[in-house]
Amino acid sequence: MSEFDNTPIPHYGPIDFANAEPLSAGGSSCDVFRAVHRQRKVFVKKLKDKYAYSDEYRAAFAKEYSIGVEVGGNNALPVYYDYHPEPPVYIVMDYIDGDTLADMVGNRQGQQWLRDIAHVRRMLAQIVDVVDYLHQANVVHCDIKADNVMITRGTRNVMLIDLGNCYTDWLCYASGNPRKYNLSDVDRGSILMDFRGIAGIVRFLEQKVYGFPAKKFRRFYDTCLSPDVTPDDLRQALEPRKHIVLPWVAVAVVVGIICALFVIRDNSNPIPTEIQPTTDTVVTGIIPRDSIIPPELVPERSVPEKSVQIITVPETVANKHDEKYYTRIIEAELPPFFYELEKDLDRLELLIQVESLSASELLTVIEDFSEEESAYQDLAFSHFYQRFPELDPFGEINGLIYNSNAWAKYMRRSSRISKAFYDEIRLRAKKP
Repeated sequence: MSEFDNTPIPHYGPIDFANAEPLSAGGSSCDVFRAVHRQRKVFVKKLKDKYAYSDEYRAAFAKEYSIGVEVGGNNALPVYYDYHPEPPVYIVMDYIDGDTLADMVGNRQGQQWLRDIAHVRRMLAQIVDVVDYLHQANVVHCDIKADNVMITRGTRNVMLIDLGNCYTDWLCYASGNPRKYNLSDVDRGSILMDFRGIAGIVRFLEQKVYGFPAKKFRRFYDTCLSPDVTPDDLRQALEPRKHIVLPWVAVAVVVGIICALFVIRDNSNPIPTEIQPTTDTVVTGIIPRDSIIPPELVPERSVPEKSVQIITVPETVANKHDEKYYTRIIEAELPPFFYELEKDLDRLELLIQVESLSASELLTVIEDFSEEESAYQDLAFSHFYQRFPELDPFGEINGLIYNSNAWAKYMRRSSRISKAFYDEIRLRAKKP
């Protein structure tokens, strides 16, 4: 029996490690082998000799085996066959003929496959599905990363591996480090760890795959970081944009409403006097459209760039020796990137109440807003990457931004309104 539950541990005889093939996929505490066991190809995960008598490491192996058996039955998880609790301590699991994402980015064929939007969309959808399956079994993987996602060689399906760091409420020994996802200790075992891990995969691909279509997955990435995200939200964020031709009468209604809102919104959300931006600090970047009005209805403009005026925190206010130096700067300089988006959110809240708008019309509006939101956020991230060249952009800087009060405040409102919009779209789509 496993020491954690009543799961029987079948023993099929010892592994012949002399004839097993060592693989490079091992970690600091274990080695991984490919072997033939009872006429079946298997992976063997073996605890390194120096940890073989450690109660802590052996308990972790026992926990991984118990979880693997408990959640077995999903095609995106390996089958666990055997656990050998005495030195040599090892686990026998399903052989997977494929490569991890971390390996795929290192070769030309893998790079080519990961540049394909359809391939990446399908892969991310499968990751969301298997994570949803684990969560329904009260298991949080806690270590979702490129090294732990395998793509099978023939079918190109996802396999999520390495349950060694899983958190679950039905085992007494559990792990999971929320800090590497820029979460606090109170979030240990939270499903947010897995959703942020999925976001990390998108960021990994953006960094490592030349020509990766990052903008196509920005809405999905941002949804992963939402504090109220659900698997259904992520599935919806992966759906490709639908290009819809609106009836002319409906177009006229939408344009009339938006134009009226433009008139009344300018003074509705003024910048507080105490944080008025300086006029000599301007961040510019390409924004796909000036508003959520469909592009064919927007008059041509001579300047295709959007500028964001920000305040610059002087060095005397924020001393680098202060641990909150970067936090202070981000809290002061991030809000201006959200001013125009906040005004658009005001309009969205009014548009959702217009009963004459169809599901297709609402969908066009919210998707256009999502593009504009992504563009402003890209502009903000680029600003802070240049602002803090001494920090790792995708680790430290992103973490500081995601943990800032300014980001959390905006994302809470944006997520709430976007969710209400999509809920209303589903309701109106069902109407005859």
